[in-house]
Amino acid sequence: MAKQPRQKGKRQGNFVRRNVRAGEKSREKLTEPTVCPQCGLLYRNGRWVMEPGPAQCNEQLCPACVKANNEDPAGIITLTGDFLTKHENEIINLVENVESRGRMEHPLARIIETESSAESMVITTTDTHLARAIGAAIHDAYDGEIDYQHTDDPDFVRITWQR
Repeated sequence: MAKQPRQKGKRQGNFVRRNVRAGEKSREKLTEPTVCPQCGLLYRNGRWVMEPGPAQCNEQLCPACVKANNEDPAGIITLTGDFLTKHENEIINLVENVESRGRMEHPLARIIETESSAESMVITTTDTHLARAIGAAIHDAYDGEIDYQHTDDPDFVRITWQR
């Protein structure tokens, strides 16, 4: 039998508990129902969902709003090149479409900010999967060169694309 690679984190039974960045996950289970006062997501049945909450319920910021408020993105996508300047609106529409398609199933995965300058565009996200999906969609639609840079932190990815 091949030896399994050692996973980083604290072992608890058959599961490995990953180190979580401050503010990302609450140590205590939330009382249900709870609504995020900033974005309106509802915490119900152990998940944040896009549903209206009851008139009287608890309030607490969802993890995505905490990340956005703390300017602590899980993904950073940097786009550069002459193609970007000529097709900026088209690319922004593609990015927004990728986000909105996944939003119903993964409401915590969202774009924090999109900053454009004369030579680049930087998109920050609350979720690594959304960042990868945006990078893949841009690469699939427009080719170019894409690079995924992973760090020791499994909850962070930096993606660069140019054409």
